[in-house]
Amino acid sequence: DLWERQLEQTIQFRANEVTATIADFGHPPSTTNQIHTNEQGIMTLPQRTVEIGFADGTVWNEDATIVIQSYKTAWNRELGDYGSTTELPIETATTYESDILPMLTIDSITSEETSVATDGRVKMNATITNSGSGDARIGLECFINNGSAADVGGIYLEIPGDSTRSVEFTWRGVTETGNQSITCGVMQPNQLVIEDAYGGLPIDSESVSWTEPVAETEGLGMLPLITAVLVGAILVGIAALQYSANLQKERDQSKMEGNAEDEIELEGPRKQRGTDSDD
Repeated sequence: DLWERQLEQTIQFRANEVTATIADFGHPPSTTNQIHTNEQGIMTLPQRTVEIGFADGTVWNEDATIVIQSYKTAWNRELGDYGSTTELPIETATTYESDILPMLTIDSITSEETSVATDGRVKMNATITNSGSGDARIGLECFINNGSAADVGGIYLEIPGDSTRSVEFTWRGVTETGNQSITCGVMQPNQLVIEDAYGGLPIDSESVSWTEPVAETEGLGMLPLITAVLVGAILVGIAALQYSANLQKERDQSKMEGNAEDEIELEGPRKQRGTDSDD
């Protein structure tokens, strides 16, 4: 041969927990041992020969490929690996690209109600699209206008590649009245080294009008009045029954007194007749 080209190369991945081998690497072509990324998601390859010029004028060029052995983040810890076998360009620094990676977009965050009391809650619905081919199991985090965390509980869902999913959650009462919205985004995996490389950027929800809580008496509506009427009717009924009973008692007593007087009047003439017969 007349000349050779040697190359030291790095590959930038979007995450820092990636392991790969390189097939058809260098000259003579061979497969490397497993190579790992560092904390910055960079994989450093050994120096090798990538081009050879021969005396007959022909040139040999390396035709290597990146073979993913493991590509994990918090989004796919229990799912399939990200990445796929791809060509390795002959350049000093290259960025790894693959179709089998997630790419998330929050399409909308809507509310079921437009007005709710500050001590209440409102159901919300988030719609998210994964336009990549890598499956993702994600969580959402939400904040209110002042930057504090919104009380929405845990929001988790799995979105297969090339699909759209919706998830319902509850936004609980706030401390301030007025129109407010929440800003929700996908919780990014700790392994990610390129910010927002998998998408999932925050968006604002529909606005909800938060009002003062309704007073308890007002909330009962006609119930107190109905209760008062019922209690009054019961008391009137009891009084009527008591009055009727007393009246009947007085009638019975008067009747008994009248009978007693009649008996006295009858006994008087009987005694008189008895006296006359003795004479």
